[in-house]
Amino acid sequence: MKEKKIGAAPAASDERAVQPAVRIEHERANFKTLLLKNPNHFGNMPKLGLPLVKALSQSKLYEELTCIGLHPEGNRLQAIVQIKRDSGYSGGTCTDGSVEYVRFFVRRPGGWHNLGVASFTSYDLPAGSPLPVSYSVEMEMDEARKYCTVENVVEVRGILSWSLEPPEDPDWTPTWGNVLTVKVQIAPRQPHQVKIATLIEDKLITIDPSILKLVDLGATFQPVAQLQQLSYATLKERYAGKDVPGHRFGFTEAQKLIQQPLTATLLTQLAGAKKRGDKAFPGLPDLGLFGLFTDLFSFFDNLVQTKGNPTYEELDCVGYNPQTRMLSGVITIKRNSGYSGSLCEEGSTEYVGFWAFYGGAWHFLGNSQVRVHDLDAVSAGNPVRYAVFRGAHLPEQLCNDVRGIPLRAILSWNVPPTGPDFDPVWGNVVNTHVQPIITKVSPGDQRVRLLSINGANIEQIDSSGRAQHTAEITLCNGNDSPFGGPIYIRGDLLLERSDAYFNSATGAILPGQHPPAYQVFVRKVGSTAAPTQLTNSFGLRVFPVNPPAGNPTVGVLQEIRSVGGADYYLYYEGDLQRVEPPILSIWQASGLEEGLYEIEVKGFKWDGVAYTPLDTPSQIQQVYVYNGYPHTELDVNGNTFLEKSPQVRLSITSHKECGDAQVGDIIEGEYEVVDYFFGSLSIDCLQITIGGLPQPDHPVVPSGVTFSPPTVTTNGTSGTWRLNTGSTPANPTPMTPCGYTIVLSAQDRALVGPNCDNHYNSVAVGFCLREKSGKP
Repeated sequence: MKEKKIGAAPAASDERAVQPAVRIEHERANFKTLLLKNPNHFGNMPKLGLPLVKALSQSKLYEELTCIGLHPEGNRLQAIVQIKRDSGYSGGTCTDGSVEYVRFFVRRPGGWHNLGVASFTSYDLPAGSPLPVSYSVEMEMDEARKYCTVENVVEVRGILSWSLEPPEDPDWTPTWGNVLTVKVQIAPRQPHQVKIATLIEDKLITIDPSILKLVDLGATFQPVAQLQQLSYATLKERYAGKDVPGHRFGFTEAQKLIQQPLTATLLTQLAGAKKRGDKAFPGLPDLGLFGLFTDLFSFFDNLVQTKGNPTYEELDCVGYNPQTRMLSGVITIKRNSGYSGSLCEEGSTEYVGFWAFYGGAWHFLGNSQVRVHDLDAVSAGNPVRYAVFRGAHLPEQLCNDVRGIPLRAILSWNVPPTGPDFDPVWGNVVNTHVQPIITKVSPGDQRVRLLSINGANIEQIDSSGRAQHTAEITLCNGNDSPFGGPIYIRGDLLLERSDAYFNSATGAILPGQHPPAYQVFVRKVGSTAAPTQLTNSFGLRVFPVNPPAGNPTVGVLQEIRSVGGADYYLYYEGDLQRVEPPILSIWQASGLEEGLYEIEVKGFKWDGVAYTPLDTPSQIQQVYVYNGYPHTELDVNGNTFLEKSPQVRLSITSHKECGDAQVGDIIEGEYEVVDYFFGSLSIDCLQITIGGLPQPDHPVVPSGVTFSPPTVTTNGTSGTWRLNTGSTPANPTPMTPCGYTIVLSAQDRALVGPNCDNHYNSVAVGFCLREKSGKP
């Protein structure tokens, strides 16, 4: 068994490996102070025009981005970061620690495009902690799909940066961290998923015009039960001359044969067939056995000798994100054939099983999988990276007692691993250590735990019900931020969990089962009315114990259930089954009156007869609901209507709006944004393209503030703006004569929905830029 050791995971204990003390460099210990004095101190922001003090770029002494991969069907980028030292991260596990950012880019036609930034918190660990500690981060990546006849392989870039969020510049290099670029495969578009009209338009099919009127062009073809699985004989013919051995492409059939009951009669018949050189074997007609039995004995001889072979695929990195409860792994596909078919065929499955070592034993965390195919885009030294991921419950530890947890991951091609000592035939083993979940709840406490509201951690929300800035990493950071509807309430139930409640493949609750339950109530603070129970339905993404091939998650509908005269949501998490993200309820608060509201969640468990409250049955959180600044707007017909978003105003004062200006003119105007919770604004001159070429881009410079800084509450801003259309030192090429649009965009500080959205508004004015001569 080939084993890749990242750190050292013990077979029977979790003893720590002693690490030498590390001196923290001045540039590390004073990183933020040095940048605040001079943002170009290390030389990675030369466009600011400030002097370089000490060149330092892509130092990997403390952290390193080692792997990036994509799960095609799940549309999920996963990246692994190795923390290499036990100090140098701005504080221990009872402090705020420091932030590790990873910004992702994808190369599309025309260049690199920003996908967004993910992050996690790193800490100084107790002296002697096993290293490295492996963290994972994830990012949605929903790219345009092509038909399965086209290999859609693209480049992805990740930039890891400690304590400084990378800018939206794919060529930027961090001081502490590194840049990694890999190739990934976008999931194919299968013909049965596409409307018949689109297939005709894309010339994949033709239909006689005389019968077109009889065809529902908005329909799709009836999908086949599954993609075509190629036989041994077909694969043998396809892989002839491609250096793919029989015990690779016949591996699936071999497993079927091994799983068949053995009898003396069967073995006698098999030996006779071998001696005679039979090309068929009636004893096993259901397997269509191999096509040629002359391959069989050498085939099994090679199979027995193959253990932990990473020739075709190798698990490079695994990690865990204790803040998102997500396990991840990245697999490198090294060859262009040997994966049982093309993108239009079934291909094969890479399984990764995860185990964590605690309490003196290995504990299974679940399997994940990804489908792979033969790809011409793969060549020597030019691999494609895939990702696997699944939610997992690892032990929770109080901040003053955090110890790294050994993690073992086993990659096995076409056969799921069955235990922590499983020897894969095709694949390998990776051992590392991961950080446990840091908790404030005592072990054994049974309660509802609220985790976040619209992406803001509960710890961020102060007594005003608004989210504030915090060093702790969250999906959405706050700046005296209220909450707008819909409001996503995330949390979990702390109690003994079981997978026996659920269908292992679909995640659905089995008939007659009574998993833990909860209720959610809301009311406006100060109201004398009874709290309102939330009973609306919403979707969940569930990691079942044995997910179907392809995507490791399945969708389930969370809906209210009436039990014993009361209404409950039933809890979908078990020992291995995981809900991601852990949504308890979605409160449709968009139409509510502004003000402070109270969210209360009560937890219950089944006592065999009825649901009874948990030991700590209720959790309460206050939030300030704000659904936008109310003001009137004009529609396209000149009618007034009530708008709830920042009020914006933009004008041109130096020239007539929609009038003429000449190249070299300074165009000036005024702007205003009004909102109770003003967040930020931008004023831009939309870049134009002529003949497919982007024209010179000149900045619009506002006079006033463009954002509401932390701890400062403002109800808006106003000022003047200017645009130089001529040649400047920063923009030596003047703007091209054409029509232009100036756009003011503004957003407030409210956290709206689950993805850090805000209330938004924009307004635009235009002008025509002509040659200096003034000729039309």
